[in-house]
Amino acid sequence: ESERLARDTLAEAREMIHGYHTGGLNAELARARSMLEAAGVVVEEDCDARDVSPVQERVLGLALRESVTNIVRHAQATRCRLALQSIGDTIRMVVHDNGRGGVHLDGLGMQSIKARVNALGGNADWDGERGTLVTITLPVTSS
Repeated sequence: ESERLARDTLAEAREMIHGYHTGGLNAELARARSMLEAAGVVVEEDCDARDVSPVQERVLGLALRESVTNIVRHAQATRCRLALQSIGDTIRMVVHDNGRGGVHLDGLGMQSIKARVNALGGNADWDGERGTLVTITLPVTSS
């Protein structure tokens, strides 16, 4: 168990470091769209957020990557909605698929997403009742 935890932690650290060099949130959205479409998932995109700081961009990009990876690997989805919007004094990202959903415990990926989002004063939730719905809300910041 310790060895598995060490491998998982190292893999996550490598992914996080790679995430800091991804080319920004627009590039991550393009990769997500490409990955989903390659898996046969129809993508609906609604992205118009403007006030995203570089730190928030990295956190949202990593969360998007984790969410899309889970869709491709596990969801058996045929459709996915990707949304990133500025709403009042918040930024909200939604990733919603029509896959199998279900009830399960937060895995390492969702725990990491929640920790990163909470560190920025935001909130991350998921719901598996109708497909999987991941919602991340962050406060608008100037840095």
